[in-house]
Amino acid sequence: MGSSIAEQATKLFIFFTKKAEIPISEELLSIETEKRPKAVERVQRRIKTPTEVSKVAGPPEGMEELKYGDIRMWLPKGDVEAVRKAIRFLEFHIKELESSKD
Repeated sequence: MGSSIAEQATKLFIFFTKKAEIPISEELLSIETEKRPKAVERVQRRIKTPTEVSKVAGPPEGMEELKYGDIRMWLPKGDVEAVRKAIRFLEFHIKELESSKD
């Protein structure tokens, strides 16, 4: 095991012993712990409008495009189980929308 892995393991050990309130020697506690970098803020994706969606290129290879009015789905060609899952997903979504109205 390299020294960097040993240092990381030691830091984890110290972290978990503190969390569990297990006493450890001052020698171990004196090891400097590096601060983690700040988490990168996630940029929320903008939802595409139906017009923007219609500008998207055709389905990827091995997929078929199903259209009905403003609705567009890409499913694996000939995969009956994928169609069944899509139906269950849409039924679940309908229930969610109906329950949010109540």
